[in-house]
Amino acid sequence: GQLKEAVRVARSRHTLHQQLNALFEKTFAAAKEIRNESAVGENSVSMAAAAVKMAAQIFPDISALNVLMVGAGEMIELVATYFAAECPRRLTVLNRTLERAQELCQKLSCEADARILTALPEILAEYDVIVSSTASPFPVIGKGLVERALRQRRGMPMFLLDLAVPRDIEAEAGELNDAYLYSVDDMVHIVQHGQAARQQAAAEAEKMVAGKVAEFIAWQQTRNSVPLICELRDQGEQQRSKAVTKALRRLRKGTPVEEGLQRLSRELTNSLLHAPTRALNKDSQQYPELAEVICQIYQLHGKNQQH
Repeated sequence: GQLKEAVRVARSRHTLHQQLNALFEKTFAAAKEIRNESAVGENSVSMAAAAVKMAAQIFPDISALNVLMVGAGEMIELVATYFAAECPRRLTVLNRTLERAQELCQKLSCEADARILTALPEILAEYDVIVSSTASPFPVIGKGLVERALRQRRGMPMFLLDLAVPRDIEAEAGELNDAYLYSVDDMVHIVQHGQAARQQAAAEAEKMVAGKVAEFIAWQQTRNSVPLICELRDQGEQQRSKAVTKALRRLRKGTPVEEGLQRLSRELTNSLLHAPTRALNKDSQQYPELAEVICQIYQLHGKNQQH
């Protein structure tokens, strides 16, 4: 996003060189193609990213969810940041001290409200996603509390993620219907699998990048030949114009049309072939590769070359 915005600003101010602009365009296109055609972004390699992806497997739309963070430490801050990026309908942070919860809410990219931890029993049923990571030596969310919340939700599932050690959520809560409970151990397994898959996908993506780099270099080399191509065509056009002028002059003097066309074609052929013929006669001994180049240019088989 930042790079694209920088390119947009540079274009608007006419400070972006043509080849650099082409490089950015091809880079953006390559990045999009790699995202679409490789699995490089499909596997989560952090607990925070995995938490959002797992919630999305249970609920189709994160933006329609109420998300509750229990605690306000580093792990909760990471997970809350990822969920805030998805703009949930409601995001709440519960903590033993309200001030710390408010500080975390102010850091997030979406609107969030802070509550004191003692409010947990009365508000738990309002939330679809609950992520807990406190320093409590005992569970702060028991099976009975989850069971009561599920009854109030009337069949609406709950995604519960316990990132605390020791556990914040009683393991027995995972036995309840519509309660999807995951622990740190579950997340570690998911992240490890994601890292292995990401490494394989990254290797495939690197091959795609190498191919795109080769394509750009080839395109750049082609662009470098453009001035020479233009000069060559200009020279050919001058020779053609000169030959046509001479032919028209002869026709005005009464030269038959057929004879005039024959002389025009011979003169034009001699003119266009003068430079390569002269180079072969003069420089082919010193530069033996010259004959091969001319054969390639004019699509000749070189049958009469002497070896």
